Amino acid sequence: ILAQKITIRSYYEDFSFLLLVFTGCGDGVARAYDAKSATLKRLFQGHEGAINCLVCVDDKLYTGKFT
Repeated sequence: ILAQKITIRSYYEDFSFLLLVFTGCGDGVARAYDAKSATLKRLFQGHEGAINCLVCVDDKLYTGKFT
């Protein structure tokens, strides 16, 4: 598995009160949604290939793909 790290805190300092849901997709884009309203809050682009797994650790989002 290849992994990529994205820092979340720098993008969401103004949204610290939101509960976010993250998705990884076949288009290589991770997305963050407001869990209550289902509103798209942020696109995380730059992953090469489909995102097969992701995990949040502290203020970082890690995305991965199978090679």
